[in-house]
Amino acid sequence: MTPILTRCIESICSERDSGWNETFDVVDQLVKDYGEERLANRVVEEVPRTVPFEVVADLLSILIWSTSDNGCSITNSANLWLRDQTDTRKVLIALNLEVIPFSSEDEAKQVLMPLMKSNHLAYAHCSRILRFFENSEVEHRQTTAKVRDGSGAACRASDDLSSSTTCYADSTG
Repeated sequence: MTPILTRCIESICSERDSGWNETFDVVDQLVKDYGEERLANRVVEEVPRTVPFEVVADLLSILIWSTSDNGCSITNSANLWLRDQTDTRKVLIALNLEVIPFSSEDEAKQVLMPLMKSNHLAYAHCSRILRFFENSEVEHRQTTAKVRDGSGAACRASDDLSSSTTCYADSTG
């Protein structure tokens, strides 16, 4: 593991429960040193398997907000890891990102339902993501109903979940 990647992991471990005060600066240096091409794959391949997957997911989540493409290449890599399903570590990292690597509930169900059946370690994480989509759909229907009956006059078009980009923030924690 390179010195800058080691510093990133150490910073995340020390700041994990207190906020990312110094971590963003170290991660910015990682992006400068590594470049953005295949960044998610290179990081996951280089970080030893002894580092908990949650720490690697935190690093990739910070990288998502630190790259010039707003993390779409990292999110796409995570989507591929989930579709491939051969590396449990990559699957768990992808399921623990701060964003959901699917553009729709249908896509999430198509990938996650078989994963839930075949990988007991992923079950709870898959369930959380699917609940996020279910809750989002309920919120969307409630917003639409308010707009139709006039009680949601302050709602904007951007509140409509169907107009979201392909990178979804996971606000479920």
